[in-house]
Amino acid sequence: MPFIPVKRISKRNQIVIYPLKLYISLVISITFTFVIHAGDIEIAQWPFFKNAAVSITLDDNLPGQFTYALPALAKRDIQATFFTITQTADWNMICRASAEGHEIGSHTKTHADMTSGGISLLDELKRSKNEIQAHIAPQHCVSFAWPFSHSDRTLYEYLDKYYIAGRSWRQGIENASPEDMFTVNSIDMDKAPAADLQKQIDTLRMRAGWLVLLYHEIGPDALETDPALFAQHLDILNANRADFWIAPFGSVAQYVQERQALNAAVIRTTSSAMTIYLQNTLEIASGPIPLTMKVKLPSGWNQVTVCQKGLILPHRFNSGHIEFEGAPLTGEITIFRQLESTSIAASPAVSKMKHIGTGISNKPVQLTGRSIQGALFNSSGTIVIPKSSQNTYHHFLF
Repeated sequence: MPFIPVKRISKRNQIVIYPLKLYISLVISITFTFVIHAGDIEIAQWPFFKNAAVSITLDDNLPGQFTYALPALAKRDIQATFFTITQTADWNMICRASAEGHEIGSHTKTHADMTSGGISLLDELKRSKNEIQAHIAPQHCVSFAWPFSHSDRTLYEYLDKYYIAGRSWRQGIENASPEDMFTVNSIDMDKAPAADLQKQIDTLRMRAGWLVLLYHEIGPDALETDPALFAQHLDILNANRADFWIAPFGSVAQYVQERQALNAAVIRTTSSAMTIYLQNTLEIASGPIPLTMKVKLPSGWNQVTVCQKGLILPHRFNSGHIEFEGAPLTGEITIFRQLESTSIAASPAVSKMKHIGTGISNKPVQLTGRSIQGALFNSSGTIVIPKSSQNTYHHFLF
């Protein structure tokens, strides 16, 4: 399939695929000619077209992180990243954090200075990752934090074998597309007043970048971040959730890399369907994170069904466009124009359907089958007809 070049802009919080027309001949048994109509697809810089991203990271697997931080995060349904020193890890607590949806990243085996001599790269990088994954499976360890924030570019080839990104202690808000994914900027928030975080939030809103917050021990002692102060920080983030995507460090890094690796274009539009072709050059063992996409619909397409690799994807209408979360996998996404239910029922193929109920689905609906007059059938004889853009489905049996 065609490789479609993407032009990226920073003016808004999205990537725009500019209008172009390419005529490409593809030979598969016989020759087809596709006219590529790009320009009506946008890939969000951040999920759901939010303004910026925020990640909370906690280093060194210290006791107060599990005593105080975990409950505070759970209360606000915020997922963080725990960068773990495997030699001193409390695996019961690490597994608890992972089970609650938090990311477990590597902070090496012994917290060794990676820029000094006499260390075992195999132990500090590979074995620490393997030990974490052995405890948190089926979750993956994909990110790394430099001990003492001492980074070394000569080690990147080793890091690249085991991780997708690394966090530094270099102070500052990171760009939406970091120049160096192995030294991502962070902000030290240990004992920082709530007003300091609010200033970072205000700057982030203008920068539309990625704010990585760094904490160590959470606790009541004088040298620790007080649990009440940590809770204030979380409340500030929670109050800005409508504008910011709050997600673990590895998830944000993966979304960025998927976004940068994905090319997309409309390759075919008929009166009843639009086909989008995706090409992705990235492979990540942990599985894809859906990318938010916006597609302009032809006039009169008031109800649609969005399908990708046998799944119906929930979608939202927005001023002549639809927005949906699609997996960044090489292949096609098809948007079917949904006909009225009366015209579908009039088809001889479905004239004997029996209505068995109506339900709400917030997740993709698995299907295996084909489209007939806008209706989707599966191999067991069930038809799923979207009733509206709010993901309400009528279910029928033959």
